[in-house]
Amino acid sequence: MNIKNVIIFIIFICILLLISCKKEKTTFLSSGDINSLSFTQILLMDKWYLPVENACIQFKENNKYNLGHPMGDGYFASGKYKISSNSISISYPNSISETENNYGRNILKWLFENDKEAIFHFDKKYIDFYTKTRLISNNKSMYQYAINSETNKEYILNGILVIKKDETRIYSTENMKLRQSPNIDAPTIDFNYLTNLEWVTNFDYSVNKITKTNILLKGYIVSYDAITKENVTIDGLSAPWYRILISEGDEATTKICWIFGGYVIPDEIQDNKSESFNNKTKDLFLKAAEENGIISKVTSKQ
Repeated sequence: MNIKNVIIFIIFICILLLISCKKEKTTFLSSGDINSLSFTQILLMDKWYLPVENACIQFKENNKYNLGHPMGDGYFASGKYKISSNSISISYPNSISETENNYGRNILKWLFENDKEAIFHFDKKYIDFYTKTRLISNNKSMYQYAINSETNKEYILNGILVIKKDETRIYSTENMKLRQSPNIDAPTIDFNYLTNLEWVTNFDYSVNKITKTNILLKGYIVSYDAITKENVTIDGLSAPWYRILISEGDEATTKICWIFGGYVIPDEIQDNKSESFNNKTKDLFLKAAEENGIISKVTSKQ
């Protein structure tokens, strides 16, 4: 194969890759864009999530669908659908690869009653903390998250009146308990700092065996996406509760916790989404981690 043919072959492969990426790309829109889209456009924009077995259904342009979980056990069933006005009729799968376990059976039972087709209607007026897109059938609903609801507006989230915010990096100047709900008496949530401690050895610290605690240590940078509408007063400080998002590693599920906002400060470097510290906060964290027994100062031997 001469050089010219090699170049043509490489260009051809690049074009195929670009086409593939374009097909898989999900477009996330602001809520204001939804009125300019047809029901079919919204339907095909992204996967629809079912409240059972973390499953989803992906509608394709050829009036076919895949059912299952692309990142979990995978799609296990496929079939056809029809669109009529703002409704969709989903036929029972004509191809099923697994129903031996509860995973597949539970999904099919939820979606198709008595093995019949499922008819869902697009709820044009729906809006919640996460999205403005819902398909509904009697008492069943599935959701898509490609069209987000507005920020800086009030929503009821798990029974709590909150104001939704763009994800913003913050840290606390005091150690704060990680709580399941915005209440000083709510149960706490444990968080393991282990995957974020490799750098402490550069400052003459060693990592101890126990790196898990129910405290957001001061100086540790996290993101938040909501605050409570009402302020509370704790230790003489009046502030809302912050709903924060923290992860124990790249492959770990993000944990959602609440902290009191009386000691919260915005991170000065909002663009650095991957770092949990900056030059200003690392000293705060090192001191807090040592005081809580997560790291220890290494003493040099004479």
